[in-house]
Amino acid sequence: GPPVSAMADAAGRPDSPMVEMFQAFPQESAIVMQRGIELGIVCNVLLVMHCAFLVSGHWEASTRIDSVLRALCLVRLALVAPRPHFWIRTWLLFAGASREATPSLVAQRLVDIYAHPFAKERILLLAYYGWLVVVSAFVCIVPPGSNDMARNLWWHCIGSFAGIVLHRAICVALFAGLLIRRRRSGSGEGDHARRSAVPSGTLEEYTKKVSWSSKSAVLPQLRARFRAAAVPAIHVKSALATEHESLTSATGGSTPVTPSAVRAAAAAVAAAAGCEGPESCSICLACYAFGEQLRVLRCGHYFHMRCVDTWLLKHRNNCPLCLFVVGPAAATG
Repeated sequence: GPPVSAMADAAGRPDSPMVEMFQAFPQESAIVMQRGIELGIVCNVLLVMHCAFLVSGHWEASTRIDSVLRALCLVRLALVAPRPHFWIRTWLLFAGASREATPSLVAQRLVDIYAHPFAKERILLLAYYGWLVVVSAFVCIVPPGSNDMARNLWWHCIGSFAGIVLHRAICVALFAGLLIRRRRSGSGEGDHARRSAVPSGTLEEYTKKVSWSSKSAVLPQLRARFRAAAVPAIHVKSALATEHESLTSATGGSTPVTPSAVRAAAAAVAAAAGCEGPESCSICLACYAFGEQLRVLRCGHYFHMRCVDTWLLKHRNNCPLCLFVVGPAAATG
């Protein structure tokens, strides 16, 4: 079986099951993809060794059928020769994705790898599948028991098909095992939310803590500096589009929820409580009191530290108002 399945079949489709799995379970997906490549390499090495053994063991055979089968085995060996290069490169890509700072970036890297497989690797993979079909059909028409190499090559094809099925079954079982272990170590929806949360170290690196004072100019300065240093607006637009789609689907598509609607609702409640928008926390809707600890995000929004930390550490690594990603920006291009 191949270490990397034909990923391009659903490339570029945001609704494909693989993309949904990457977005919902990024860490587990990265682990499974790496282990899948490693398992595929082991299966391929065993099959290639068996194929080489058949060639060497029947090199002196002179019948026409033996010559054809030997040529087919040599084609098999030629097809597999360049593939280790692509296996290693793909494994390194998945390993790099698993080391991203936030689950959102892990998912984004996985989707990008999935949507842009190596073209040459795909061609070699399709050629291998074609070889497997042709050889299986050929050995089936050879009279049973009349040729020893045909019989051995038939078992080689059986092993190849079994390896493909076994490879996928083990990957599914590994993924299920990781989810079961995750649920046992966590608790239901809270654990699912933590997969999209920001690590505490990243939170301290990409935000600022200040004390509230209505006479202080610290907040305007921090907001201006953070907005100037923020990542390009394309990341915000991408996050907004993704979140808008998820919120719309959650409401059945009948009542789309937008960040502007969230801000308007928060401002209305704050005004009813006697606070102006900038002087109240959009999460708890309470007015800021002198000396309270606030956390300022790079998008310029700020909240009670106790409120926004709970959101960022236990739920999602996005600003509650504009959905700006809290953490390092993914590279574009």
